[in-house]
Amino acid sequence: MTAVSTPTARHVVFYLVGREERLLGRHPSVTEVPARLRSVAQALSDLGQRVAFVEGAASTDDPGRAITCEVLIVIPMGHVGPGKTSSARITARWRILWVDRVDGVCNLDPADFDYVYTTWAHQRPALLAWSGLASDRVLTTGLGASGPPSETSQTLSRRDPYHVLLLAGSEPALPLAVEILRGLHEHDARFSVQTLEELGEVFADAGVLVVTRSAADGHADVVIRARQAGVVVVAPEGGTASELVFPEYDGVLVEEDSASPAFPKACVTAVLRLRDDPELAERFRARAMTEPLSWGAVAREWLAHWRRLDAPATAAQRPPRVSVVMAVWNEAHYVEQAVESILSQTVWDLELVVVNDGSTDDTGELLRRFRDSRLKVLDQDNAGLWAALNRGLREVRGDLVARMDGDDITHPRRLQTGRSSAGCLASASSFTRPSSCDGRRSTGSVGTGITRPRTTISS
Repeated sequence: MTAVSTPTARHVVFYLVGREERLLGRHPSVTEVPARLRSVAQALSDLGQRVAFVEGAASTDDPGRAITCEVLIVIPMGHVGPGKTSSARITARWRILWVDRVDGVCNLDPADFDYVYTTWAHQRPALLAWSGLASDRVLTTGLGASGPPSETSQTLSRRDPYHVLLLAGSEPALPLAVEILRGLHEHDARFSVQTLEELGEVFADAGVLVVTRSAADGHADVVIRARQAGVVVVAPEGGTASELVFPEYDGVLVEEDSASPAFPKACVTAVLRLRDDPELAERFRARAMTEPLSWGAVAREWLAHWRRLDAPATAAQRPPRVSVVMAVWNEAHYVEQAVESILSQTVWDLELVVVNDGSTDDTGELLRRFRDSRLKVLDQDNAGLWAALNRGLREVRGDLVARMDGDDITHPRRLQTGRSSAGCLASASSFTRPSSCDGRRSTGSVGTGITRPRTTISS
């Protein structure tokens, strides 16, 4: 992999543990390194970093060759057995663990790592508990999309709303496909349902992809490729699926779990709705195809993080890219999840200003439990929502501001998506540029827009 020679180039080592394979060296073959690792490594290389892959030692008696680097990224590859995680002979300024499965860390020592990068936001609480690290040291990367969309706007017109694909994981695919097809045929005999395995991950002209919970967890890359190809995804709420799809913005999430007998009926309802409203289906397709989280975006987020680590004093003085304002009053039942959904965003350079507007329950105590330098809590006597929001606006430092309610949970890519379209006045962005604002909530699917710091809002 060719690196661009620049004064700021870092030596970045991906240290793969949990595999019985040889030392990979500087030029691993395409069959030895998973596609997502190759993609993010190539993106880092394109940004001027010197990237290498190294296989973990087979045992503590064979620690491998000595390596010196600036950033060490340890990646569990499946089960990591005892005695296979030693990186004692690797000297690194920053040691980072990057995981997409919580069970992959069971034999690792959290004391070995300065930061944890997690692919999925919903796994962050478990990783915080395992690592004992502060909240701002366990960060969500998201799963990047490899390459530009593979379909054009002309291809969208060829998507057949009557052709449905099913991607099942541990759930029995054929009985589920039969149930969905039977329900669809009660309305229109033109519908067909195929399991994705039948097509070998070729989406053909399919208009809808139904994904089960276990399939979303185990085949997230396939779901992203389907979205890039313009196939509308229907999946159950929760877990990985809820991070792959913006509900009612670029896909459909149903309340019924894929293990529930009601799941086929819920999928039938969703497919019929997309058939009956082609404009809605096309909006979902177009938005999903402009997936904002490329591996290039992930790599840039990493690089910006490392720059802040190199100069912490300067980083502390520099305003964050995004500020979020939250006003809360007696939100003890919800505020922890609301705050967590902001701190687990795929945009890391942010601040969250929470104004505790005279709460009389445990809201203030719950807020003070968070160990995160990005969170600022302001206590005041009860003055009402708009007074609390205006105080928060006076305190924020970012050029872009989003509003968050204390009883909401937001998508982990909300700020990434909003920031990518912040200059578009007609977008469903979470942000507004300097302007007046009457403070009323937006109905945009991505989030709620508020105004620039020091601009008063009123009811």
